[in-house]
Amino acid sequence: MLFGMMINKLYIVFFLSLIGLFSCSSIPFIVDNKASEKVANVAKKVLPPYEEGSIGDGVVKAVESILPQQCLQAAKELFTVFTTKEIAITDYYRTAKFASMKVKTGRTNAIMVLANNYNGVLQWVSADEIQIFTKNGKIIRTIGLNNDIFVTDPPNLMEIYTELLSEKTVVNDASVISFSEPSMDGETIKYKYFLGDSFKYSLLLNGRVVEGRILYEEIYIKKLLWKRKNKYWVNPAGQIIRSRQFLNPSIDYMEMEVIKKYDG
Repeated sequence: MLFGMMINKLYIVFFLSLIGLFSCSSIPFIVDNKASEKVANVAKKVLPPYEEGSIGDGVVKAVESILPQQCLQAAKELFTVFTTKEIAITDYYRTAKFASMKVKTGRTNAIMVLANNYNGVLQWVSADEIQIFTKNGKIIRTIGLNNDIFVTDPPNLMEIYTELLSEKTVVNDASVISFSEPSMDGETIKYKYFLGDSFKYSLLLNGRVVEGRILYEEIYIKKLLWKRKNKYWVNPAGQIIRSRQFLNPSIDYMEMEVIKKYDG
């Protein structure tokens, strides 16, 4: 029994080193089966799904229970709650070590910082613990909104953008989306992509003007008779530096602008 616990503990330390958590501020780590079980349900809501059977379930639960707290603590000085006040980009944000973005929905604004990277899914957080998960600039999951979403198997916007630049005029795709309020699981959401005009945009970080191309994304959920058009500003490197995305029928669109980009 003792030997097994030692192996599990070594496994956890090795696993943490692999995913780069030692770049965050160090906190004590204690293996506690009861605590792991207590946070298991919360962790599953916070984190993207992991591959079942890849490592022991008890180890996964113990690791998941500390991931958000560790990185949230490391980045907390940058957080701002969602507020109706306009947020100015000062040197405080320009010199920060963490990737960050400015978010606006309706009349509220916030600065969100990068807490983690789960195999290309980026987790952004605010001081009031609203969480947004993005993949290649597209919002695929939220936690803390009035009506949260979770998109399964989302489109790859970088690949779609490349296709549109090279040969196609329209790209169609589809995913499955779930909502929290009212609860609605497994609805098909269809996408239609096409390119818009070129643009010039002043970066929030330093005011430098960059050029790029607009990518449009039409979304449609048949069951809800809900159709909207999202807009992405894509720079020459194929990165989304700004976006306007409708998440669900119950809230207005969300605007996101990169302050300090994530470079991996």
